[in-house]
Amino acid sequence: MPPPSGTSIEPSSTGPSGLPSVYWRDTLDLGTQGCPGGSATYTISGEDGALIETSPMSEGPPGTYSATAGPLFPNSGSAHVSIAIDCPGADDEQIDFDIYIDPSGVVQDTFGNPVAGATVTLFRSSTGLPGTFVEVPDGSAVMSPSNRTNPDTTDAAGRFGWDVIADFYLVRAERSGCVSPDDPQQTFVESDVLEIPPPVTDLVLVLDCGEAGTLTLNQAMAWPRRSKAGRIVAKGSLPGGLLDFATTFSVAISDGLAMAEEGVFEAGDCEPTANGGALCQHGRHTVLRLDPSRTRPGELAFRCFMRDRDFVKPQAGPITMVIRQDGAVIAGSIDGCVDQESRLRCRGGAGPLAGDDDEDEEE
Repeated sequence: MPPPSGTSIEPSSTGPSGLPSVYWRDTLDLGTQGCPGGSATYTISGEDGALIETSPMSEGPPGTYSATAGPLFPNSGSAHVSIAIDCPGADDEQIDFDIYIDPSGVVQDTFGNPVAGATVTLFRSSTGLPGTFVEVPDGSAVMSPSNRTNPDTTDAAGRFGWDVIADFYLVRAERSGCVSPDDPQQTFVESDVLEIPPPVTDLVLVLDCGEAGTLTLNQAMAWPRRSKAGRIVAKGSLPGGLLDFATTFSVAISDGLAMAEEGVFEAGDCEPTANGGALCQHGRHTVLRLDPSRTRPGELAFRCFMRDRDFVKPQAGPITMVIRQDGAVIAGSIDGCVDQESRLRCRGGAGPLAGDDDEDEEE
C-alpha cells in the first residue's frame, strides 16, 4: 500500500510497486496532512508486526504534521507506517502505508565519491563455483517485489540493492568511462561470491573513473590564524574546459594531515568575469578564482583560498588539491614544503603565477 496523497517520507525512491524505498542509515522526514489542531503520532513496525519506532509529530502550519524518523538500521525489508491523528471535536484520522527498508550496497570511485548512474547486475548460482553464475532475469521472483529490476542503476548516492531468496550471488558494477582499479582493460568490477543467508549489507564496489585532468600546483601555503582557524591557499593551473559552472562541483585542499573544509559549489555560486574566467564563492571562506589571462592557451590559472576552523598549525605537506564534478576528478599536489615563519610554504619549479602575491591575505 503506497502512501496516500499529501503524505510523504523522504529521502526515498519509488520502485514499480509504488512503495517508497528508504535507506536504512538515512534520517527520514515524515509528513502528512490532517485535521487542524490535532495530536499526531507515527509508528513504524516490521513485516512481523514488531515495533521499530514510534514518536509524536509536530504541527505547523495548521493541518500539516511532520516528524524526523530513523535511521532504521539494523531493520531491513518490508515495513509498515501508521499515523494516528487525534482530532478535537471530530472523528480521529488514521493513515497507513508500506515502505521498504533498503540495506543497499554502494558503488564508489577510488576517491570514495558515489558513482551515480552505474549499471549493477545481479548474478545467481546454486553452487557458488566459478563459471556457474548466470544473470538473474529481469522481473524474476528470485528478487522481492520491492525491486525486481535487473540490471539496475545506482541512484544519486551510488546506492543499489535487492532482497533475494537463499542462494549464491555476485554483483557486477560498470559505468561508461570507468574501469577496474586492478585491471584498466576490464570495464567492470565484481563482488566476491555472496552466500545468502545471512543478509549482505553495505556492500561497496569500487570503480576507477579516472581523472578529467591534472592540476598543476606551483605555489601553496598553509598557516594558522587567530588561534582557532587556519588557512590554505593554492595557486596553479588546470586544463581549460573541464569545469561546468552550471552544475555542482566541489574543491578540497589538504596540507598532508588536516583537510580544509570542502567547498561544494552549486549552480549560481560562480559568476563570469570580464576576461572569460570565473569567480566562485562558497560561503565566506572558500573562494576559487579562474583566470585564463595568466597562463597558456587551453588552460585556466586558478587561485583557491580555504579557511579551516579545525586547522591549528602547518603540517609537513605535501599540499594536495582535488576538484570533483559528476564523478570526474582533477587532482594535483606539490611537495618540497618547508616551515617558514609559522607557515607551511610549498613552491614548485614553475614558481608563483605572474602577478600573484605570496602574501595572499584574502578574507
